[in-house]
Amino acid sequence: MSANGIRVNHAAMVECVDRMRTAVKEQRRHRQQFIDDMAPLAEQWQGEAGQRWERVKQRWDGIVNDMDLFLQRAATSVEESHGEYIRVDKKTAGYWDGLD
Repeated sequence: MSANGIRVNHAAMVECVDRMRTAVKEQRRHRQQFIDDMAPLAEQWQGEAGQRWERVKQRWDGIVNDMDLFLQRAATSVEESHGEYIRVDKKTAGYWDGLD
């Protein structure tokens, strides 16, 4: 769909949403893999070292969760925009019904 020099590529919008949702899944997988890889070391840390690891891990988890939330919201926004473009495209096409 295009108007006033703006072209909407529906396939690209769908691909964009898929990539964002995949990025969220991959980020979660990488985060869990890192935690799993660090677990044997972290179990040995006691006292201040162990406490600092827990604080850093919590802070990092918060940042990663924020990134996940952002990507999910962005994907939802693109998905909603795509749906709106399709709705308008169909509505506009309906104006021509019976004229062909």
